Amino acid sequence: MDPWVNLPSVKAVLVAHLPGQEAGDSLSEVLFGEVSPSGHLPYTIPVSEDQYPESLDIVEGAGVQDTYLEDLYIDYRFFNKNNTKPRYAFGHGLSYTTFEYSEPTITSVTKLTRDLPARSPKGTTPVSSMNRTIPAASEVYQPSGFSTVWRYLYSWVSNGDANNAYKIGKEGTSKYPYPDGYSSQQKPGPAAGGPNGGNPALWDTAWTLSVTVTNTGSKAGKASGQVYVQFPDGNGYDTPIIQLRDFEKTATLQPGGSEKLEFTIKRRDVSVWDVKEQTWVVPGLDSGYKIWIGDSSDNLHLLCNTAKLGCEEGVDSPV
Repeated sequence: MDPWVNLPSVKAVLVAHLPGQEAGDSLSEVLFGEVSPSGHLPYTIPVSEDQYPESLDIVEGAGVQDTYLEDLYIDYRFFNKNNTKPRYAFGHGLSYTTFEYSEPTITSVTKLTRDLPARSPKGTTPVSSMNRTIPAASEVYQPSGFSTVWRYLYSWVSNGDANNAYKIGKEGTSKYPYPDGYSSQQKPGPAAGGPNGGNPALWDTAWTLSVTVTNTGSKAGKASGQVYVQFPDGNGYDTPIIQLRDFEKTATLQPGGSEKLEFTIKRRDVSVWDVKEQTWVVPGLDSGYKIWIGDSSDNLHLLCNTAKLGCEEGVDSPV
């Protein structure tokens, strides 16, 4: 949008995306000032196309094939890694009013360890009491005089197969040819596994945070608070500078009004996948994680530390 966004005639940019059947009502209310906008970008808008990674130009066949050559550095993570200032950062969004973020707090909820705790053992599967007497082979014979349809599967077997199976069962001299290394002993599953979502411990709340948002402008509006995690330096893993981990929106705040927003950081939010160990680990716990609070990825001035369990205001944004 750089060819036109700085033209004198362009006073503002309203990105509607896909507003649905209420497009007319919603846009007119914002344009005429009846409602203050509170949406924020779920992606980065660059100054020019060449700020995007090279994979943007990979086109095979009829469409774009993104092979994610950037690994974890997708969208704002890529821009931050390369110290590239975009036109509008990830999470950017304007309002007809202004907001102040203050009084950040952090509370420890669950003490984490580097490794996942063991999964809860599986419950025993009840086995119904069954009659183990081997029935006569004739019970699975094909009915006499029955005309079969080719390739149709029936619930009986040929007389010869039935007699052979009955003989094996009675004599007990033959065993199923299990492959080498087969064991009937059930081994414990991987630590990262479990029900939907993996090991339930991944969803444990590690810390809760709060911040007071005050409407310092002259119009009513809603604020969208965002929380980003910064992994400690030297944690042994390749991690982006900051990563969005939670966000919340206030109710409509009148001028001078305020509301406390609360956020949660779960174990999964500070975990990385170790390809050698094949499980999730939490690195750098002793050094502590930096938790940034603000209203976009490039406007973060409240900082909390998980090791010190303290917060600061007026800190320079990490990107």
